[in-house]
Amino acid sequence: MEKISGLVSTIIPVYNRSGMVGKAVDSVIAQTYRPIEIILVDDGSTDDTPKILDQLFAAHPDIIRVIHKENGGPGLAREAGRLIAKGEFIQYLDSDDWLLPQKFEFQVKALREHPECEIAYCRSKYVDEDSGKITEPSKETGIKREYLFPALL
Repeated sequence: MEKISGLVSTIIPVYNRSGMVGKAVDSVIAQTYRPIEIILVDDGSTDDTPKILDQLFAAHPDIIRVIHKENGGPGLAREAGRLIAKGEFIQYLDSDDWLLPQKFEFQVKALREHPECEIAYCRSKYVDEDSGKITEPSKETGIKREYLFPALL
């Protein structure tokens, strides 16, 4: 499949997270960067997640696609999404995480300015769901690395 230049495809594997996935989707829709697509992959959920994903699609059919598949784990769900992704860029997002609004803008700019790079990785922060308090960056994120591997191990 030919990729669409500049498009960021966000792949969100989901298993029994009907109460959380909406916030993840909202964080992608709130991106300052366009064009985007969101691929929601229901990994055989047994709760009302499939219904919620279909409602998200109905609300945003221009940017959301939904795959319903048998449970196989998040890796297979991500791969199912990747196989249909149309974007030049891929963003994997867990269904209980969300993105800050300028993430795509900053990362696409960085990749355009450094075509020798094939990945852009930015800061991660933990947020206390109850208080909303954001902690400092985690996992040594935000550090420029010449070689990402083996730092991710």
